[in-house]
Order: sequence, then structure tokens, then C-alpha cells
Amino acid sequence: MTLLSAEVRTLRAANEALSKRRRAKKSRVRQGALEGLVGMRGNQVYDIVALAGGLAIMHELVRRS
Repeated sequence: MTLLSAEVRTLRAANEALSKRRRAKKSRVRQGALEGLVGMRGNQVYDIVALAGGLAIMHELVRRS
């Protein structure tokens, strides 16, 4: 039983580390997408957002300005 408990703890720690890496990657991707939009004209940004269906990106741009 003790071995099983240790294995569960190890797997939980590994899952948490993996989740942390995935969250960090998503944050970097989102941040890069926003930085890529800086300097574009309004209609270019609107076209990109409309094509991608990225209402969240548009919301973030409005919030930051």
C-alpha cells in the first residue's frame, strides 16, 4: 500500500508539472499573438480577429489600451 501511495504522489507531481508547462506555453502564445498585432492598422487587426474568431484577443487589446 505504501508503494502505491508513493506512486500516486509521484504521478500527481508529474501531472502538476506538465499542467504548469502547458499553462506557461499558452500564456506565451497568447502574449506573442498580442505583440504581433501591435503596429497594425485597425482594419488589419479586425480582419485577423474576425478570421480567427478571436474575441478574447480583441477584448485583451481593448483592455490594454
